[in-house]
Parts: sequence; C-alpha cells; structure tokens
Amino acid sequence: MNDKATDKQDDALDRAIAALPRERLPERDLWPELALRLPARQPAWKRAAPWAVAAAIAIVASGLWFNQVPTSVPVAERTPPVQLPAQPRVTNDPEAELLSTYERQKGAQLAALPANSPAVERQLAIWDGAIAQVRLALNFYPEEPQLLAQLDKLYRQQLAYLEQVAMTDPQLVAYY
Repeated sequence: MNDKATDKQDDALDRAIAALPRERLPERDLWPELALRLPARQPAWKRAAPWAVAAAIAIVASGLWFNQVPTSVPVAERTPPVQLPAQPRVTNDPEAELLSTYERQKGAQLAALPANSPAVERQLAIWDGAIAQVRLALNFYPEEPQLLAQLDKLYRQQLAYLEQVAMTDPQLVAYY
C-alpha cells in the first residue's frame, strides 16, 4: 500500500515539474554583484615573474658553481713537465709523433722501475684508457688542437707519475 501512495506522490511531483516554465530569467542582472565578489586577477606575467626571477638566479648560481676555479692545483699539474727529447719531424701526423716519443720514454722509465706493483699497473691502465679515448676522438677530428693538447697533457702526466714512482723507495712501491 505504501508503494501505491509513493507512486501517486511521484506522479504528482512529475506533473508539477512539467508545469513549470522551461526558462526563467532573473529579475535583474546578477553579474555586477558577482564580479565585485571575485578577487582581482593579475596578468599572467605578474604571477610568473617571481618564479622566473628565481629560475634565472638558480641558473646563474649553478653556472658560477660549475665554472669555479679550484682553489688547489692537482699534484699532476704542480710537477714540472717532463722534457721529451727533441726529434726531427718524420711524419705530418702530430698524434703519431706524440705516440712514438711517448712510448720510447715510457718504455725507458718502465725498464728503470725497481719493482712492479698492482697499484702502479692500475694507475697506468687508467691513463691508458683516457689516452685511448682521446685517440678515438682524434680519429673523428684529426689535428684538433685541443685534443692534441689533451693527449700531450695525459702523456706528460703519466711520464711524471713514472718518474715519481722511480724516485720512491722500491719497498714502498712493492707494498702498494
């Protein structure tokens, strides 16, 4: 019985809703009142300006951070450069000239070492890897002055290291 009463009420409500006008306009324009309640909007550039300034400061600071000069000079750069013997120029390939001069000098220094050490071998392998990378780059950019200078610097560092090892006590070198 409750179902029939509920159905009658629903039907009466549906008829009342159907009798309502489909469109009803407000008696006055409501927009001016609504506009006054809304907060004032700033242009997009004013909202983004503080973030843009912060980003610019971060970029400049990170650029300065990564480009700062080290306060101490690495040991390899404090040592005097190794004097390589002057040779008459045989080829037009600067890389081949550096390599032949370096290999002769390195062979002489390795022969003069009193003992072989795993630590020395590891260090030489690191330099050899770096030299191999520079030589690979020279295959793509032959006679590039910066690559040739880097190759020369690596060779000189390795020769200076071998000189230091040669002057070190053989027992100390063998220990490490």
